[in-house]
Amino acid sequence: MKDNIIRCPICGQEYLPSEIFFPNDLIGKPTEIIKTNAGKIDFYLGEDPTYEETYICDGCGASLKIKANLSFQADVVSNKFNEEYVTKFEKPKKILLEESSLFD
Repeated sequence: MKDNIIRCPICGQEYLPSEIFFPNDLIGKPTEIIKTNAGKIDFYLGEDPTYEETYICDGCGASLKIKANLSFQADVVSNKFNEEYVTKFEKPKKILLEESSLFD
């Protein structure tokens, strides 16, 4: 939590990111995302994220330019596709049918 505190470099006034940034500004607001067959983002429509805001410090009145540095990390929790699957086929029993002649 201490890593996410924003401090005024002049007076030391502290802010949480939610006091400076609106959530939709940080993550953007895509309305339509088009991906390739391989799953890569080709293009998207909507609002881009904003990682920079200006804010007037409540403590000293200084105009601050605040930049956000976001990072994301994806880790595998479980890989259910790694397990070996064995498919068993059960043949149905043969049914014996009576033969009849069409010409009798």
